[in-house]
Amino acid sequence: MFEQQGISRAGAERTFDKLVEAIQSGYIPREEIERWSNGESGELVEALLDPEIESVEEAFSSAGETVQHKSYRSKDENPSDEPYRENIEEALPVPPANETLDALRIVTDIQASSDREAVQFLIAKAASKLWHRCFQDEDNALAEAKKHSGNVYSDTARNLFIEEYTRSKQPPIPEGYDFRDLHGDPHQPKLMQRLIAYRVLTQGRVLNLSGTGTGKTLSAVLASRVMGANLTVVSCPNATVDAWKETILTTFPRSEVVVKPSGWQISWPTQNVPRYVVVNHEMFQKHTKGKSSDLFSTIPSILSLSTNCTK
Repeated sequence: MFEQQGISRAGAERTFDKLVEAIQSGYIPREEIERWSNGESGELVEALLDPEIESVEEAFSSAGETVQHKSYRSKDENPSDEPYRENIEEALPVPPANETLDALRIVTDIQASSDREAVQFLIAKAASKLWHRCFQDEDNALAEAKKHSGNVYSDTARNLFIEEYTRSKQPPIPEGYDFRDLHGDPHQPKLMQRLIAYRVLTQGRVLNLSGTGTGKTLSAVLASRVMGANLTVVSCPNATVDAWKETILTTFPRSEVVVKPSGWQISWPTQNVPRYVVVNHEMFQKHTKGKSSDLFSTIPSILSLSTNCTK
C-alpha cells in the first residue's frame, strides 16, 4: 500500500521514510500506530515524521524511547535462547474467511480509485488466503465466505473462491483411478489435488507450492488424466524419477511409463492406454541433436510437470 500510494517511492517526497522503516522493522508499538491512525497525537510518530530528524534511532531518542532491535539469528546459532521461538515446522496462522474478506474490503476502499492493478493483486491474494483456510477447515471456510457481504472487490474474491471450490469438486474421478495408502486402503483425491487438476484444465499452467508430503506428485498425475492427455512428459530431478513412476502406476495402474529412454527412442508395449515419459532435467542438455525434437513434434498435447521447486 505504501508503494502504490507513492509514499516510499524513490524520488517522491521522503516525509514518511522513517515511519515506513519503523513499521516494516517492527520497531514501533502497535498502539502508537493505532493512535496516529485515529487522529490522536503521538510523540513517537510525530518524531518519525519530523523532517529535521535524520534517523529512526534519533526519532525514538527524541521521544524518550529506545529502539528494540530484533535478533535474526538462526536456531543453530541460538539453540538455548528461550525467547527465540521460531519454529519452521509450524505454518503461519490462517485467519477465518470473513476476516480475510473484511480486510480486503477495507484496503480496497482506500486503494480502489488509485491503482486497478494493485486491486486485482489484492483480490487474487485474498482468494488464495481463502483457499489456505479451506484446506485447514473446509466446511467452516465455505460457510464463512458465503456469509460475507462487502464491497465489489471483496465480493469478487469471495465469488472466485466459491466458484473454484464448486467446480473443482464437480469433475468425476478419471476412470482407472486406484490410489491406495501403505495399508492398501483406497483414498479419493484430496481437495488440493482436485483444485490443481481443475486449474490445469482451465488455466493451462499451474505452479503448485504446496508443502512437502502434501501430494503434489499425485496432483500432477491426476491433472494429466482430468485433461485427457494421451502422452504426458514429466521433467523432474533425477532423484525423484523412480518416485514419479511409482506414483503414476499406483494411482492409475493401467498406464504405460517409460523412464529416461536411451537416445529418446521409445517403444510402447501396450496400445490405447495413457502414456508417460519420465526424464530427469539433465536429459535435455545431452540429447543427440534432433532426437528429442523429433519426439516432441509427434505429440499433439503435452503436459510438462515438475515438482520439488525451490523458491
